[in-house]
Amino acid sequence: MSTLAPSSMARRATAEPIPVPAAAVTTASRHICSICGYVYDPVLGDPEHDVPAGTAFEDLPADWTCPVCGAGKDQFEPEG
Repeated sequence: MSTLAPSSMARRATAEPIPVPAAAVTTASRHICSICGYVYDPVLGDPEHDVPAGTAFEDLPADWTCPVCGAGKDQFEPEG
């Protein structure tokens, strides 16, 4: 039986985060920009703006804006 050295454990703690499988995002809904029609899909996230896949709309940073027209989160409505 092998044990990890403390330095190995530290490296594991700082490793890249594990991506969230699309199937894990079940309760989050897509939101549509009322200005330009862009659809924020939590399954995809917004990788161009460092928002990882699996991020619910409600969990986006307060200053996140529509990547197409720049509208604030208050201009988005749940799809459906």
